[in-house]
Amino acid sequence: MQKTIDFVFIIASVLIAIAIFYSVLRQWEYGKKRIKYSLVFIFMLCGFGVCYHACKQSLFHAKVVEFQKAFKNNETIICFNNQEEFHVHRTTFVYFPDLFSFVGKDGLKGVNIPISSCNQHIVTHDSEILND
Repeated sequence: MQKTIDFVFIIASVLIAIAIFYSVLRQWEYGKKRIKYSLVFIFMLCGFGVCYHACKQSLFHAKVVEFQKAFKNNETIICFNNQEEFHVHRTTFVYFPDLFSFVGKDGLKGVNIPISSCNQHIVTHDSEILND
């Protein structure tokens, strides 16, 4: 749902900006057409760049929120760090939201796993999977 709302706001903002830019160009009657078309092209490239970046940030934020909720709900998160698979759980890792990373406890000290390297989460009903 949040992705849809973000996308709608991005598109609406770009359309409003295009309308304002178009009205400014309409009032600028004495400029050369080549300059006008160059400005429109540059503006369109900037608009697409902003849309791409905003969509990418929205997807990253949705992924972070998904894995934060899974971690808080005692689910096991499967992450890859340095081509090694880790099963991240509250009993073995601590999450630092400012750093967007999990830091290992006890036997996993020194292991830092960014939340962006996680790709799925599973519900565990017992702790046998954690002792593997």
